[in-house]
Amino acid sequence: MSTVLKKSPITSKSGRKISIAKKNLTSKSLVKNGVIDEQDFEMDTRVSSAVAMAVRKAKIMEAPVARYDSEKKIAYLEYADGRREVVE
Repeated sequence: MSTVLKKSPITSKSGRKISIAKKNLTSKSLVKNGVIDEQDFEMDTRVSSAVAMAVRKAKIMEAPVARYDSEKKIAYLEYADGRREVVE
């Protein structure tokens, strides 16, 4: 299990333990390694689908979608025509 986690779990103020997975891991691999259970996997799948549908709907409605470029560390709005506007 330690090969998929970034470091040992962090304990929040409420006492809840939070584990941070390494980059580029899928929910499926986290289930396989016992980090999350099937219910967490299903919830992750549903949330990912809901976000994808919301982005598609925004593009159809020609509304901008907020995005974040982790390499450049900037937030921007992406419009349906592909234009990007940096948010400051």
